[in-house]
Amino acid sequence: MTVKHRPSTGASTHPDREAQDRELTVRFEGRHVPDMEDDGNELQLPRDGIIDGRYRVVDRIGDGGMGVVLRARDQRLDRDVALKMIRPALTRDRELVDQFLAEARAMAQLRHPNVVEVFDFGEHERIPYFVMRFVDGPDLHTWAGTQAMPLPVDVALGILGQICEGVAAIHDAGVVHRDIKPENMLIDAGFRMVVTDFGLVRPVIRASDHPSYLVAGGTAGYMAPELARDEEPDPQLAVRTDVYALGILAYWLLVGHHPFDAQDRDHMLDMQIRARVVPPSEARPDLARALDPVVLEALHKIPHERTANARLLSDQLREARLRLGRPATRVMVVDDDAATLEWVRRTLAETIPHADIETLQDSERALDRIEAQPPALVITALENRGVSGMELAATLRGNPATQMIPVVVVSAVGGAPEWQALWRIGVQGFLLKPLVREAFVPLVRGLIPGSSPRHKTGSTRKLGSISR
Repeated sequence: MTVKHRPSTGASTHPDREAQDRELTVRFEGRHVPDMEDDGNELQLPRDGIIDGRYRVVDRIGDGGMGVVLRARDQRLDRDVALKMIRPALTRDRELVDQFLAEARAMAQLRHPNVVEVFDFGEHERIPYFVMRFVDGPDLHTWAGTQAMPLPVDVALGILGQICEGVAAIHDAGVVHRDIKPENMLIDAGFRMVVTDFGLVRPVIRASDHPSYLVAGGTAGYMAPELARDEEPDPQLAVRTDVYALGILAYWLLVGHHPFDAQDRDHMLDMQIRARVVPPSEARPDLARALDPVVLEALHKIPHERTANARLLSDQLREARLRLGRPATRVMVVDDDAATLEWVRRTLAETIPHADIETLQDSERALDRIEAQPPALVITALENRGVSGMELAATLRGNPATQMIPVVVVSAVGGAPEWQALWRIGVQGFLLKPLVREAFVPLVRGLIPGSSPRHKTGSTRKLGSISR
């Protein structure tokens, strides 16, 4: 069984969106790698597709310069997993293999909600592999393609906060990620950001005068200046290369585009080294200046002057968010179930005291209220009588007056198919009943913006349409 090369943006089952429908992130991952089959780099699996007598390969879902990611079925525990293997040609480099397994061991000790969990690692016919939790959701790059960019500030900061906490946990485990980018951030069914890859899958450049592979230091669009200069980072400052990439990610989410407009990979590397970063508030005039020093410090060209670590960056973003101020924001909650309405109302009142909470059981009336006076956030049940949660979300996305309102859908019966349909519409969160405070509160806090959106009133309703 041969596993063919199939490009992918990450360990996600969701296809990429059409390029013309969005602003693409700047990646420039490197020169084209020659046909894998020609150089013996294709994975040759057993005829039955079973690795180590336990993992049955289902599909190939991700490719990097150093390895491939496979979707497999753990036949012992009866669950889907993501299985990552080094390309066979790279196994000739024992140092590279040892690094792969050492990082897998380090990550296997880590348990954090914003980091993909490593279950197992080993070797199959002398080819190292490790097994991770399979995240059945889009990567951040794909999800952002379904949203109007730039994102609302609180949404962007909520996403960034989760990613920073995940990266900080990776650093605590003694590992530098080295490839922070939207494609390596997955979104699970609870709209939780999950950092993956750990710097193990990095671009590979084929040297024209050498038969071996050289491992570069990350993706050019997110590469720190010291890596762009091909310097070996000071071990004491190595985590600051990840901080720089987080700064690029923050700029993209807050401003809506990459800080540098490069024509090709070499141009991008040169800009990382020399180009001035336009302050976020200059690039997006409605953005508060309080965020400028935080983002610019993370993007400092000199490692010693850069934000020290991911956890400090998370703290600085949180403090800047508080300085923005929080005027009363209105939240609309729509659910036929009175008990759920009361639980949501009470939980919001306890944890977000500045919120003005309106609860309604009549979904038709709720839709009229939302269009007449757009709230900062809509929380709706999927199974509402009258206008279902999916119909309500689709109607809001089709109306210019309400298309930017974050929507969270809760359900007692929904699952992966419903979540996939909802995120394609543009729903930001999907939670299963009975609601759990630990999942509900962080999600809602990350979606409520600092002030109510100013929209024109009026309706362009086409009830029942769920396509964009």
